[in-house]
Amino acid sequence: MKNLLKKRILFVLHYNQEKYMLSRNFSLQEVGDIDWIKKNYNFEKMLRGYEAILVNARPLPKLSVIYQTTQTSRVKVAPWCYVTKSNKIYNDYLYAYTKISKQMRDLLKKDKILQLKQISSSNLLKEIKKLMKQGILVPEN
Repeated sequence: MKNLLKKRILFVLHYNQEKYMLSRNFSLQEVGDIDWIKKNYNFEKMLRGYEAILVNARPLPKLSVIYQTTQTSRVKVAPWCYVTKSNKIYNDYLYAYTKISKQMRDLLKKDKILQLKQISSSNLLKEIKKLMKQGILVPEN
């Protein structure tokens, strides 16, 4: 039975008639008593393992994001955002509102997908670029 048991980070342990059981392949298998628990799921040993992982963790370098608005011809409001009636866009990831111009709100309400080539206003194009950097507007494939 010993070679059938693999240590797991998350497991379901059942207790029945002074024996511990693990759920394997939708059936309960008896694994042992309290001594088995102490040997195989020793709290101090698990704690040392977690501590080693946390203490030895090294931060990864920051990801560099390149916004290629010049190659994007169509954008839309990201699925995690929505346009409100009060010149704002709510971002569900940030739990925050971003103010937008009335002209942008009207454009987004009218067209679900914005064709950048059809927008002549430099202010609107700047606002679109800003909203893309914030992840509020995303490229339409």
